[in-house]
Amino acid sequence: MSISNDTLKTIGVTKPPLSVNDEIGLIRLGIPASAVDKLSAKMKLSKGEMAGIIGVSTRTLSRLKAKRLEPHQSEHLLAIASLFTQGIDYFGDETVFLDWLNSEHPALGGKPFDYLDTITGIQFVKEKLSRMAYGDIA
Repeated sequence: MSISNDTLKTIGVTKPPLSVNDEIGLIRLGIPASAVDKLSAKMKLSKGEMAGIIGVSTRTLSRLKAKRLEPHQSEHLLAIASLFTQGIDYFGDETVFLDWLNSEHPALGGKPFDYLDTITGIQFVKEKLSRMAYGDIA
């Protein structure tokens, strides 16, 4: 997963362009837990909804306020942030993208949002967005 500067800005992390080793190091170190609040707000989700998607309880997340997420939670949050950035790039508007994300699409077998609880599901939605950008209908 190549993490763009726009993706990092989405979650409030400012870093220079990252190499793959830098990305892995960032994930292993852990994204600041405050990034959950930032991405939740942008995606119009409660902190609890986002916590559930990335696999952490709201209570644990509250205890992590000044700390960092675990590597698997960090990677999951970055994947969602990357999808969010890709969706904004494609649709050109946050509200339009979020409406698409939360609407039923027969070509996807349901709502794209329902796939965000797994990395494979996020990759599936990202692939559909990429295909749409090249003329496929989803």
